[in-house]
Amino acid sequence: MKCYHQLIVAILLIVYPKPSFAEAGDSMISHGPHLDQSVHFPDPKRASRRSGVITTPSNIVMITPGARTDDVYKLLGVPHFYEGFSVSHWNYLVNIYQGPGVAHVQCQFQVVFDKKRRVTATYINSKQCYEIISSKENYNQ
Repeated sequence: MKCYHQLIVAILLIVYPKPSFAEAGDSMISHGPHLDQSVHFPDPKRASRRSGVITTPSNIVMITPGARTDDVYKLLGVPHFYEGFSVSHWNYLVNIYQGPGVAHVQCQFQVVFDKKRRVTATYINSKQCYEIISSKENYNQ
């Protein structure tokens, strides 16, 4: 199963390469989850997987509008909160990997879908998480 997961990630990295930056001096990426204080995130204590999932900023940024639920599922697994059937969003606890010897940062990540089960938007819950995901320094790993 582990080899299968690694193969899926390798294929996704070929199809969705690491983000490119317009200019060498840019320090922030131009796409990725939005930071919106009006978006409601569930209480982390209600998560079915309270430890969350370890992932990289690159994986989070690959979940863009137009991606399918299958794509999200392959990158992050099943949603970590029970939202019911035919829901329009999935919520995750993600532990962002920042490199060897650096502590993971736990964030809440929300993926919003349309009626065709395609991603329309993604959101992150805190400024710290947004800055980690948005910093191009995290894509040299």
